[in-house]
Amino acid sequence: MDSISRIATLTWNPKPQLLLATSDQDYLEIFKLDSVHFKPSRLCKTATHFKINTLSWGNHHNQADGIIAAGTDQGHLELWSPFALINNKSTQESLIMRDTTTHTTAVNALDFNPSQPNLLASAGNQSEVYIWDLYHPHSSYKPGPRSSKMDHIRAIAWNGQVQHILSTASTNGYTVVWDIRNKKEIMALPQHPAVISSIAWHPDIATQI
Repeated sequence: MDSISRIATLTWNPKPQLLLATSDQDYLEIFKLDSVHFKPSRLCKTATHFKINTLSWGNHHNQADGIIAAGTDQGHLELWSPFALINNKSTQESLIMRDTTTHTTAVNALDFNPSQPNLLASAGNQSEVYIWDLYHPHSSYKPGPRSSKMDHIRAIAWNGQVQHILSTASTNGYTVVWDIRNKKEIMALPQHPAVISSIAWHPDIATQI
């Protein structure tokens, strides 16, 4: 076992490869881990010019090695090609998209839909939540009217069993469940007494979070 000294956010490659993407300040790095001792070796490092708050690595079949989504403290959503990064392509070739207008504040959480890998959910401050279809990446939509239960959202997660169900968790202790198909909030869990920074659905039981 080894370590990587970073003040960073990270995401794993969803394919069965020991690849790890991390961000440290305004750099994006990809590491390969030895399958025996998990010793990391850096494959690439690129400047992003903005501080990255959150990363998610999706298994989008239109891109070799998938897509890395990054959310920044300036409210930008970026889509990167890991294949291009690993092969030392330029920033212009590696950066698939940078949206600077949809989110009005920091992007704090990202999650790719495990059943529909072309769908990406993003969330941030002021209860902002957006759904992106990577077949049409320059447009997005909201999962429903803004929830009165949400404040600054710190976590977001798709249901692994029911592909149109999404959850978001906020600094005010509430977790809200959304029905994306009908574009509405369907329930809010009882308020937690502290900030919720992470959420996960049960991998086999669709009704447990």
